[in-house]
Amino acid sequence: MRQIPLPLDHDKKNDELIITSTNQHIYDRIIAIKKTERVQLLILGDDKSAKNMFGRYFEQFCGGIFIKDADTLHANKLFFAWNKAHEEGRSLMMNATHEPLRWNIILPDLKSRIASMELLQIGPPDDELIIELIMQKLRLSDVAISSKAISYCQKRLERDYPSLDNFINQCIGIAKEQNRAIKLEDVKSLLIAHGQHNLL
Repeated sequence: MRQIPLPLDHDKKNDELIITSTNQHIYDRIIAIKKTERVQLLILGDDKSAKNMFGRYFEQFCGGIFIKDADTLHANKLFFAWNKAHEEGRSLMMNATHEPLRWNIILPDLKSRIASMELLQIGPPDDELIIELIMQKLRLSDVAISSKAISYCQKRLERDYPSLDNFINQCIGIAKEQNRAIKLEDVKSLLIAHGQHNLL
């Protein structure tokens, strides 16, 4: 596991891109891009899977053009981004939740360009990433969690980024409301509420 610092946003605390076996291939591909190389990458991943953070790292490291949520954008915006990257001699990265076959693309030229992009997919969070994401978000919210609670979560949480993020937010809510660290009993209750009592 490694953590890659990202540029600060004006409205965010410092955040880092967490690299584990589930997304190592994305990181490796980005850092392998040569300055003289012009690539077109399409990153597929669920919400909260750090695909936007990878896009920001791509911009920082490669000086490329990054377009987020490409599967929700109008064809004109996608064409503009593609042409801009070509005219300026820059690499292009788009990310999306759904594969291109499910996009609402009618124009044959755009469809063929999107189909020609190198496709990379972010897999579900592994055990290591689950722990690191919990610890990162709790740290940024100034919330502590017991070692027993964090160990208990690791094998029982769904391998799903939105569900994991929702679980962490609920932990933060409990900690802030009761002004204390997250305990083992808290995560047990939350897992039952998430319908995972059969895993307890």
